[in-house]
Amino acid sequence: MAAQNDPQWTRKFRHRWGELTMRHLKVTLQMDHLSCKTPGNLEREIRLHLLMHNLVRRLMLEAARRHRAPLNRLSFAGALAAARRCGQALLQARSQRQRQALLDQLFHSVASDLLPNRPGRREPRALKPRPKPYPLLTRHRSKFKEIQHQNR
Repeated sequence: MAAQNDPQWTRKFRHRWGELTMRHLKVTLQMDHLSCKTPGNLEREIRLHLLMHNLVRRLMLEAARRHRAPLNRLSFAGALAAARRCGQALLQARSQRQRQALLDQLFHSVASDLLPNRPGRREPRALKPRPKPYPLLTRHRSKFKEIQHQNR
């Protein structure tokens, strides 16, 4: 408990939490590329991503509470995938008992998907797949002429 009272530890924890939250928003929830063009729709899209982030975090919190799992070791991407898989089944459930069984199974799968404990690990940002050197298709395909590429 002495580490939690250390201001430097608290600063590191908050910094790491903020870094992970931004990564989840941008990468896991695919917010790195927003598709809307108007300010109103862009605001709606950002709000939807934030709502989805909060819903997944709430799911993780409830799973950790029910199964006494460490919240900081639960996988955000795993919780999102489990929620997506379970969503359709919940809509098709015919009774309240089936829905409750599906929810219990969802909480169990989220709580059992623990990240390995890797203290001091740093994950630098890097992109492995390189973008292709082709120009964008800006006209209809039938009207698009063959273009000369750099290697021809």
